[in-house]
Amino acid sequence: IISSPIISNNKIFGVVIISYSITSKNINLGLNSFNLFNFYILFVFIMLLLTFFFSRSLVRPIKLLSNLSIMERDKLGSNKKIKYPFRGDEIGTLSKEIQGMSLDLKSQIDQLEKFAADVSHELKNPLTSLNSANELLINKKISEYDKKKLINNMAKDIERMNLLISSISNYTKIKAEIESE
Repeated sequence: IISSPIISNNKIFGVVIISYSITSKNINLGLNSFNLFNFYILFVFIMLLLTFFFSRSLVRPIKLLSNLSIMERDKLGSNKKIKYPFRGDEIGTLSKEIQGMSLDLKSQIDQLEKFAADVSHELKNPLTSLNSANELLINKKISEYDKKKLINNMAKDIERMNLLISSISNYTKIKAEIESE
């Protein structure tokens, strides 16, 4: 219902009242609301799909890096070369850094194994000499002159082992300081 006064020369002569059915406007508004609601539901669904797709594109490479790290740690990939993913984003940078750390760690392990083998070899030589001299002294089958020579050699071997142990200790301290720097 719409009402409006009839005015002429600032005097009200009457009121016009018009009534009509507005169901056609309500139907149009209802269709617009229904269409907007459907668009909203479709938009939310598309956003959920895109979120799922992009999150998988982030999670999958991180899981792969995690599995590669586990393989490296457990030495499952020692027979074959482990292939790290190459990407141009932050995950690619992370992949390169993990690969670099793995190679550095393998290099340090190799150096440690070589160092242990060298130290073992260097310590076994004087120990073998000391053991042989000890057996000769226990058997008492050598002359007094050879006995003095043998004791002098034993003292030199003991001094050599002390020097070697001190050198190893200094080497490990310096290496630890360099690595911490």
